[in-house]
Amino acid sequence: MNKYIKTSLSSVMLAGTLFAGFPSIDASSKDFGLLHKAEASSFSSNSSLDLAIVNEEKLIESFIKRGLLSKNASAEEKQKFLKNYLQIKGKQSGVKESDPLAAKVKAAEAEKQSKFKDFNNGLLNGKGNKNGHLKGNPEPVKEGTSPGVNKKGKLLTIMVEYSDFTHNNLTPEETDNFYTDYHTEHFEAMIFGDKGEFIGPNGEILVSQKQYYEEQSGGTYTIEGNAYGWLKVPGTAAYYGGEKGTGHDNVTPGGAKQLVKDALIAAKKAGVPLQDYDLEDPHDLDGDGNFWEKDGLVDHLQIIHSGMGQEAGGGTLGDDAIWSHRSAVFYDPDGLGVGLPGFYDYTVMPEDGAMGVFAHEYGHDLGLPDEYDTQYTGTGEAVGYWSIMASGSWAGKVPGAEPTGFSPWAKQYFQSALGGEWTAPTVLEWDEVTTKGTQFLLDQANSPLGKNNQAIRVNLPEKKTPVNTPAAGSFEYWGGQADETDTNMVTNVDLTGKTTAALTFDAWYDIEPQWDFAFVQVSTDNGATWKSLGNNNTRSDVVDEGSKHLKLHAWFHWNN
Repeated sequence: MNKYIKTSLSSVMLAGTLFAGFPSIDASSKDFGLLHKAEASSFSSNSSLDLAIVNEEKLIESFIKRGLLSKNASAEEKQKFLKNYLQIKGKQSGVKESDPLAAKVKAAEAEKQSKFKDFNNGLLNGKGNKNGHLKGNPEPVKEGTSPGVNKKGKLLTIMVEYSDFTHNNLTPEETDNFYTDYHTEHFEAMIFGDKGEFIGPNGEILVSQKQYYEEQSGGTYTIEGNAYGWLKVPGTAAYYGGEKGTGHDNVTPGGAKQLVKDALIAAKKAGVPLQDYDLEDPHDLDGDGNFWEKDGLVDHLQIIHSGMGQEAGGGTLGDDAIWSHRSAVFYDPDGLGVGLPGFYDYTVMPEDGAMGVFAHEYGHDLGLPDEYDTQYTGTGEAVGYWSIMASGSWAGKVPGAEPTGFSPWAKQYFQSALGGEWTAPTVLEWDEVTTKGTQFLLDQANSPLGKNNQAIRVNLPEKKTPVNTPAAGSFEYWGGQADETDTNMVTNVDLTGKTTAALTFDAWYDIEPQWDFAFVQVSTDNGATWKSLGNNNTRSDVVDEGSKHLKLHAWFHWNN
């Protein structure tokens, strides 16, 4: 009889941990000690501290106004204070809520990432002009014809105001995106407006979130929906956004996730047609591989709160403001699939939020990661203003009102996940790159239907990661480094004639507590069923299935 031993490691990225608020610190030259300590501690890039939407100028203004930073501070001191402020804000809050959908969300995301990894969509082999320059001036872009909308997102926008801070309490001095009235029509024009319908704060005609996604996708992806509000929620601004002593949102009780729950209650009372906003199953909750069917949850939820976001200093609210973010919290009082749809994935933005911030957060909702220096190291970033998922979300004369486009990588992800006409990059293999060079004629980035090369992708050699020398034997198993992934090692062990067997191993791991797990299983029926093994380092209450999971990640070494 053969027994099979299987090890499996999974790394689950938390849907979002909220960060807002900051301990009072006098940033005179003699009191930078606490901030300096923050530099020595790294913080997780898996947090929901979205640095792409940070308004540095407004944040620094708020530091000075609140007495946290001297008005005479040098530019270097201001940047140092800001950097360390963000590093402290980016540390985990230590509070993680139970998520009953986490396992299914992880599995669906792993499937999407696997599909994206193998995606080629008929990508073209590179056919550039080698050795020399292109002759003459390039012809103007020759646009093709869009085949029409391929996919459509149904976006629910709910505007909520606190019990102690209603909307329309902003001043022109607080925000660059000031309107005298942030009424429902304003948000419907900014999010869903057609050409000429969205007017900026200075009377300029701007592009709506809907138009932006249509332009980026070659007219094959669009959004539709309505804005509802303003709806009153029972809590104060501090209840939902106030900081803890550690500088994070007041996550228990209250917190931004409670705002999401209270928004659902208010929406039901107001008669918002939630049933119209459940058309997708983005996490494949029923496991049938169909992402385009109802799942009992609102597909895309945007919550707009009264007041400013803390990423721009918070205005009058200061540390009681919520930091704009994308996250998830499961809330469905009727029960999943019963009655009206519940809430899960959501984004939260402020009353004065610009279209670029809204489009950036919606990009997260569709599966995109950030592309900026997520640890705010100050060493710079290659993407910068070239992508909306980096600093480009703040582009425009009115900051954030005219964001730059998606990066070629982001467009290729959308092409894999949504289809349509996002991009068809020309591919060049690494061994085709020569010292003499190869030239390609590229269409401008906002011409996804152009007739020339839209983007050039160079396939680099497979990355090699050096590991340490095995403690014994010739090999080690390495689980890799990635989010939303499962890795497995399976080996056959012949125990014929044996009465006992023991498994021992050395392990090295670097994990996010409570969210990354490893487990060891055995099968005595050729892999038909598996039994989890446990010891003093395991627990059985980590997942619903009750498997005994080792809280390990990375290397396993088999002693033999």
